[in-house]
Order: sequence, then C-alpha cells, then structure tokens
Amino acid sequence: QPSEFIEGLAAEDLADATAAGIPRLRAISLSCEGFANVKPAIPLDARWPFEQWPSSIVAQEGSFTLVYVSNVFHISAWTVGVGILEGASRCLTEG
Repeated sequence: QPSEFIEGLAAEDLADATAAGIPRLRAISLSCEGFANVKPAIPLDARWPFEQWPSSIVAQEGSFTLVYVSNVFHISAWTVGVGILEGASRCLTEG
C-alpha cells in the first residue's frame, strides 16, 4: 500500500485523511488504479509511534511478509529512518 508524508497532518486527523481529499494521495492512487493488488495511498509520518500509524496498517501488525521502502532514507531525517525500521519490525511476520 503506497504511503506519503503529508506536511501538517496530525496523527488525530488520519481517520479523515482520504486519498480523495488530499491531491498528492489521489495522484498516487490514480497511478496504481490498474493494479488489483495495490490499495489506495494513505498518509504516513514514519516519525510517529507505530500505534499512531494508519489503522489499516496497525490492525495488521505482524502479518506482512515484505516491507518495501524506496527513495526515502537518503533524503529524510534520521528519525524517519528509525521510525520506518521500528514500524517494519512491528509489521513483519517472524522468521
């Protein structure tokens, strides 16, 4: 599921932040529309504690077999990289 950092979006606003309401998320979702196995884009600030990540991810804790991160670590703050690694460790299945 694609995700994108949205400047100024607070964790408590995640429930109301849909791809339809945020142009950048809508553009990402539209570009993935032809792929049946790709869900709509969601907002994510990886600096947040995992419990504040989007509920669609938190609800699936420990059930992912792959976390793909592209074009992030070299342009982001250290705290973003740490958040991604901590979040991935919570998302991935053991083994």
